[in-house]
Amino acid sequence: MNPKIAVIIGTRPCIIKQWSPYVNLKANPNLDVFLIHSNQHDTMGLQAQDTFNLTPDHICHVFEPDRMDVSLLVSRLILEFEVAFRLIKPDLVLVHGDTSTAFAAAEAAFLQNIPIGHVEAGLRTSRFETPFPEEGFRRQISRIAKLHFAPTSKSARNLYDEGITENVHVVGNSVVDAISYVSKLPFSLEVKKIIDWIGISQLVLVTCHRRESYGEPLKNLCNTIKSIANLNPYVKIIWPVHANSRVRDVVLGLEHDRILLVEPQEYADFTKLMYLSDLIITDSGGVVEEAAVLGKPTLILREETERPEALSLDCVELVGYDFMHLEEMADQWLNKPPKYEGNSNIFGDGSTGQEVAEIIDGYLRNR
Repeated sequence: MNPKIAVIIGTRPCIIKQWSPYVNLKANPNLDVFLIHSNQHDTMGLQAQDTFNLTPDHICHVFEPDRMDVSLLVSRLILEFEVAFRLIKPDLVLVHGDTSTAFAAAEAAFLQNIPIGHVEAGLRTSRFETPFPEEGFRRQISRIAKLHFAPTSKSARNLYDEGITENVHVVGNSVVDAISYVSKLPFSLEVKKIIDWIGISQLVLVTCHRRESYGEPLKNLCNTIKSIANLNPYVKIIWPVHANSRVRDVVLGLEHDRILLVEPQEYADFTKLMYLSDLIITDSGGVVEEAAVLGKPTLILREETERPEALSLDCVELVGYDFMHLEEMADQWLNKPPKYEGNSNIFGDGSTGQEVAEIIDGYLRNR
């Protein structure tokens, strides 16, 4: 009987980053691979599933997860994964990153004594509670995981410094695999319309969704984005507005003839918008990685980042919630773009999924 592997997805980022490990595991005839979807992101999750042609084998029954407190969401998901694992009886559970989905699946697997593989292991900030709850989630997953797939040598060193030294593998970040795949997909009609709207203008792409940005920071960001548009008459700004109501209720009030508010884009379309951008402003760790891969000037709306590798590039800067500095840097970089020497491969060469699959196969063979 072939070993069984449960690959866990649930949010748009982990669907994107689990795609390559999943398809490489699925290609191995000696493994039985099951895709389990937590349903943490419903609409945005479906978009990513469609982009990568993924069909889950099991979907958890969690409704309106964005309206739940984190504690309630995690407790519901643990129960859902408990049921799924008892049905499938996996020999290994593969989670990604630092989401409620990843944490709940890891806890449910641990309580059933199922080995856990952790994709994108070892990312760290300086404080356990920042960002909340993601930093706490990924640190706790590391304590119970058996296989640690670190994207960089820096993330592997973080694990070593915490006494986690067994089965730590530096494999790159699977976002590079995903970008390579979607770059070959055709432009959608919606992106073509956006390109027509941009014309010959410079393009600024904005995203914001993290809990730290809710409330006053998000209101201040809207005012700053409007100011950037007023200061730069040859600039147009596109902002895909996150589905969370605490973001939409604020951002959808922003009005300017050179600011286009759009719905969350399918991943292939969003990647193409990044490629067309002259500047990216974001609080998303995933977007920081993608922008670094594409060599795009990026201003990060975070006090600190668990992707310090990106800060080694001259075209990436951490601005936090200093909106005056954000405005100054945006104006400066739009008028004099920072240098970029080409793809630095700081997040890998696009072979992450293949490496993860090979390591898991070897691990299960040698148990």
